[in-house]
Amino acid sequence: DKKENGKVAVYLFRGEGCPHCQEAEEWFESIKPEYGNMFIIKDYEVWYNEKNAKYMEQVAKDRNENVNGVPYIIIHFERVIQLAR
Repeated sequence: DKKENGKVAVYLFRGEGCPHCQEAEEWFESIKPEYGNMFIIKDYEVWYNEKNAKYMEQVAKDRNENVNGVPYIIIHFERVIQLAR
C-alpha cells in the first residue's frame, strides 16, 4: 500500500557514510516539524545490509529502473531523485 496510517511512505535507500544520503536524511528531518504528519520514512541501509540491498534491487527491477548509486528515494512509489556517489 502506498500510504501507511494515512501517511505517504518515503522509501529511502541509503549507504552508511554516504554524504549525499546524509544530506537527504537531514532534509527530511528539516521538514518534519511542518510536514512530518504527512509522511513516514522507510529507511533501508544498503551498503552493509545485504537483505536491504536485495530489496532495493527488487524495487528498482519492479519499476524497470537501474540503480547506479544512493540515495535512491521513492515517494508514494514515484522515483524522485537519485544521486550517484
